[in-house]
Amino acid sequence: MTLSFRPLLAPALLALILIVPHRAAAAGQALIEARDEGQQGQVQIEYDDAGRVRIDPLGEAAGQGYLVVREGKAYSVARVEGQLMVMDMGAMMKMMGGLMAQQGLQAPKLGSEGMVRLLSLEDAGRSETVAGLSGRVHTLRYVDAQGKTREETLVLSADARVRALSAAMIAMGEVMTRLAATPPQPGADALAAELKSRGQGLLRFGSQFAVVRLSADTPAASRFELPAAPMELPDFGGLLGG
Repeated sequence: MTLSFRPLLAPALLALILIVPHRAAAAGQALIEARDEGQQGQVQIEYDDAGRVRIDPLGEAAGQGYLVVREGKAYSVARVEGQLMVMDMGAMMKMMGGLMAQQGLQAPKLGSEGMVRLLSLEDAGRSETVAGLSGRVHTLRYVDAQGKTREETLVLSADARVRALSAAMIAMGEVMTRLAATPPQPGADALAAELKSRGQGLLRFGSQFAVVRLSADTPAASRFELPAAPMELPDFGGLLGG
């Protein structure tokens, strides 16, 4: 059985691009709703002041596994035949990347419709309440990787809890982006700098990402512990090469 973490990574990577890039760490918990390629679901995010992050899928995928980022590494924990199995995602991605290179294949790039150039971010002149927090609606215009001009509605807030969530997502996003070798997106960097200068964080991004519930409650330290040692992955590249 293979647990897919695509629904988990989609909101994580999206938040990495769009939230305030500051380094202050704070604890909290959040429920986030995300839509990815027509699929909609919710994930629970827990984070502490040590920079550790845990993401659990809810709904049909609840209980099947979760993702933990700690000490600069990411681990997927999946339930297989009633047992929890831990995989080092860095080692897994490295193995898959080497295997694809050996076979003359190219790994897919995350965020192919990414933000290449920021055009504008303007206050739409109205407020919107998201997860019980009041934010300002903004209109974002940018150019994607295909050269198309796109427009999205963002809800931004300077609430401290939103900024704490932002810090946690940054911590996780940096690790996941490094592991996935995601190409840089100048437009996303420009947007992050703009949000930083305004002192705001993200509550909603179009229909793709929205905070449902947010608190400053500190999760138990046990929530970030691994239930077992990471599995030793076979050297498929070496086997094929032999």
